[in-house]
Amino acid sequence: MEQVVNKRPDLLRTLSRERLEALVLERTESDEGFALWLDARFAVLVADEASTLLDPVPFRRRAEAVFSSTGSGRHRHLWGERTAGIDEAALEQLIDEAEPFLAVGRGDHALTILKPVAAGLAACWPENAVWDEPLNEFLPRLDQLIAQAALMNGVSQEARDDLAGELAHWQGELAKFGADDAFATAIAACMQGWDEPGLQVTLAGLGQSWPPGGSSDPLEEDLTRVRLAALEAMGRGEHFLNLSRAAGFHCDHAVKLAQTGRVDEAARPSAPDHTW
Repeated sequence: MEQVVNKRPDLLRTLSRERLEALVLERTESDEGFALWLDARFAVLVADEASTLLDPVPFRRRAEAVFSSTGSGRHRHLWGERTAGIDEAALEQLIDEAEPFLAVGRGDHALTILKPVAAGLAACWPENAVWDEPLNEFLPRLDQLIAQAALMNGVSQEARDDLAGELAHWQGELAKFGADDAFATAIAACMQGWDEPGLQVTLAGLGQSWPPGGSSDPLEEDLTRVRLAALEAMGRGEHFLNLSRAAGFHCDHAVKLAQTGRVDEAARPSAPDHTW
């Protein structure tokens, strides 16, 4: 089997364009998952080439397909009896597709992928939360990625306000079944953005500590973490250094200094990182 896989690129190059198109079309007609994946890849290519926003329809359809196996009566016929539920591998793959956009600071594109996932997860939660414990593992990651995306270029404050309302609604649905703070970091990121009092001063390197009062709670630390991730992706290196220093994220600060060639500064002793 491994030999066949290794030869696959060479075999594909021997095919004519017409034959290759026929094979792809044949697969799309028999495999809906592949067809939806292909539509999403086309959407990415079009957005990249035309410098336009990512078409949300293919990603919404993929999210709907992931969650389509759920629904009332499909999971439990008798008490304790459960049929197949959400395809968690497909769900993880769909979330993963937002990562390349986050890495280059395209929060708007990332949200096109992540929002239908969050909406679908909230909608199916009542049917699956009790039976499918691994689903809980998706919530912290979604919260972090949506928060990071919301803080990036291309996402206006108006868009953040709208997203905060959607997140609050989804969190309300999840809270009915135990996930009280599912999107707490993302909601805070949308509501506070980059306009929190004193933040611009800190980013400019003039603040001594962040938050200004000198103490933070877990939510504030999570919000600082996603702000740093957003600054990194947007190439705002000095702002990253100023915030990480003021917030006491000394490990992140030292790594960034080393990455920018400031090794001597990175090697200087600093206070213990309170996030370790």
